[in-house]
Amino acid sequence: MLDRDEYLKTSNFYVTNPNIGRSVHEDWIENELAQEQRGAGEGLQIFLAKHLNVEIGTRLSRDRWTGAEFWDGAIDKTLSVAELIRRCEVIVAGVDGGGLDDLLGLCLIGREKGSKRWLVWCHAWAWSIVWKRRQDIATKLNELVGEGSLTKCLMPDDATIDIERDDAEEELTEDIRGVVEILVQVRDAGLFPEKEAIGLDPVGVTAIVDELATKDFTDEQFSAIGQGFKLSSAVKGSARKLAARTMRHDGSAMMSWCVGNAKMEPRGTSAVAIVKASASAKIDPLAAMFNAVMLMTRNPEAAGGFVYEERGMLIL
Repeated sequence: MLDRDEYLKTSNFYVTNPNIGRSVHEDWIENELAQEQRGAGEGLQIFLAKHLNVEIGTRLSRDRWTGAEFWDGAIDKTLSVAELIRRCEVIVAGVDGGGLDDLLGLCLIGREKGSKRWLVWCHAWAWSIVWKRRQDIATKLNELVGEGSLTKCLMPDDATIDIERDDAEEELTEDIRGVVEILVQVRDAGLFPEKEAIGLDPVGVTAIVDELATKDFTDEQFSAIGQGFKLSSAVKGSARKLAARTMRHDGSAMMSWCVGNAKMEPRGTSAVAIVKASASAKIDPLAAMFNAVMLMTRNPEAAGGFVYEERGMLIL
């Protein structure tokens, strides 16, 4: 029924919502549904879940990312940071988001020894203010915190920090420190390339780059990744690898939600861009994945060694 979009027919509303004709009427749902399909409401996925009890996940819309169809078939629940370090010959990272109203997404993609498959692990951080500003997704965010794929960062009690001030984010570093801690693990395992190891949206990444610099990351290891249509090769290429099952991911509910929140729009004759399906939709971890894909397509090689070996101190 979901695959054929039968749930969108007025005659079938009663199947998923037995209260049709009591607490809510068919004509109201039909009119509101039409608005959502035109992009004029709170978001189609939210509307369907709220009023028709339909949780579609990655199979949301006809303009979904082409990789969404193959996402659920590429799950490897064993994947973790430690597992990528154990199984991979090289790892790259992608980072995206991080505004006070966004998620800060981190994605690691490792190339598996022997099979050369790409193994994907993602995590995200969000400040508690997101729960206040986006109450329509608060329940979902709580589910992801419970899953362990999302870390909730609490706003400080210090009244001297004004969260609306332009430079407020410079004083809020819990999410950045979480990202850096993981990147240090990978670097110290010798699995990052010497160059172009971490792909970042060039907008708003100063705080992350500054923190990484304090951990002895070099400028050459950062790569500014163009966004929008400039990610076309990553958007199309990762979909193809998912279909071929040469790309596997950790199967988190967070990433399934982000994939379902994304839609693909044409840009020019052959380029595409991934955008949010609604104002409340969050896709930052998915964008982080595309940033990492851009680096992995460059066929990187691990730098090797442990950071302290280069400083003349080897811990056994």
